[in-house]
Amino acid sequence: MSIGSIVRSLFGPAEPAVARAYRGFFLDVEALASAVAREVSPRRVLEVGAGEGQFTEALARVFPEAELLGIDLTPRVGRLYRGRSDGVVFAPRPVEEVAAESPAGFDLVIVCDVLHHVPPAARAAFLLACGRCVAPGGTLVLKDWERRPTPVHAMAWFSDRYITQDRIAYLTADELREALRAAFGPAVAEARVGPWRNNLALFARRA
Repeated sequence: MSIGSIVRSLFGPAEPAVARAYRGFFLDVEALASAVAREVSPRRVLEVGAGEGQFTEALARVFPEAELLGIDLTPRVGRLYRGRSDGVVFAPRPVEEVAAESPAGFDLVIVCDVLHHVPPAARAAFLLACGRCVAPGGTLVLKDWERRPTPVHAMAWFSDRYITQDRIAYLTADELREALRAAFGPAVAEARVGPWRNNLALFARRA
């Protein structure tokens, strides 16, 4: 268990509120969900790296009629989710497994703040697997924290490295664009999401 998980568990019933406040310092999940909703109107959504379900709640609100599948390698996936129960499912599965079982099965595949946790040597295969899940005409959204020489970036790096204890490696905006292009296709739209400009969302569509 990471240091962050241990500390959060000490908050007891207040843990969900603490977790939301912590995530909210770095990313406005409601603003990101709204930015996604302005670009797409999906019926089936796959969130890769759903974690404990905070962003999934925002997706469930902006897409009330869509079916949502949130996956993550952690067995704790969806643990703090408090949104609608109908049509929302969580599963501790790798995206490669979903791609093999449901190729082209989702109108929207979104990867939010996951890529910098993936080892560099595995990123191309990871994004290829995410792309295989996208249906014709569907959209792949890659949102990640852009590497920028700012104090808040140093805070984000410290948080990810020492609280989650992952060996993270952030990319620049151009590196993120190239990673998406090489695995799936060029971004056709971009969005910057508050509260920090480091939050970059790239949208690519399958023909």
